[in-house]
Amino acid sequence: MKTCSKCKETKDLEQFSKASRSRDGKQHMCKTCNKAWRDQTGHNSKYAALAKDYLLDYKTDKENLNDASIRFFCEVLGAEEWKRLKDTYTRIDSNGCLLWEGAKHPDGYGHIGVRLPIGSYSVKAHRVAYAIANGYENLPHSQPGPSNETLVIDHICEIRNCVNAEHLQVVSSEKNLAFRVERFA
Repeated sequence: MKTCSKCKETKDLEQFSKASRSRDGKQHMCKTCNKAWRDQTGHNSKYAALAKDYLLDYKTDKENLNDASIRFFCEVLGAEEWKRLKDTYTRIDSNGCLLWEGAKHPDGYGHIGVRLPIGSYSVKAHRVAYAIANGYENLPHSQPGPSNETLVIDHICEIRNCVNAEHLQVVSSEKNLAFRVERFA
């Protein structure tokens, strides 16, 4: 027996969906309340319709899973969610950098968890910032470009957790490496 956090009714465990991260292995809301919440918030319709497109793109190798996650963020969550994240997880330093204070990878880059209909993935915050500011179609992808060179996003300010779109530029990976050698020489 378990009590639903929404309706406060005590029900059999079969009335709760699985949740691997909870102590008892069950969600905090019963299936009925969970469905009502999903219907009310549009959670089911918003994501389910897009799931096939993102799966199709990923399976046909049009983009890698990281890029699919960023595209999903831009198209579904959009600028409002990015503004909310910036307001919550950033601070401005004296150089005008917008420093990501949320989750960070050991390499220093900020990370955002993006929940795709096909699973949850972590993407670099500066790539999301660039895609929101300049459009997903202008985001450099992991495949080589038309001149057979791989393009990456470089931090002009040299600060890896900066998500200020004005401090980000697209350069070739060779040029990015040259900048790095020059900066730390």
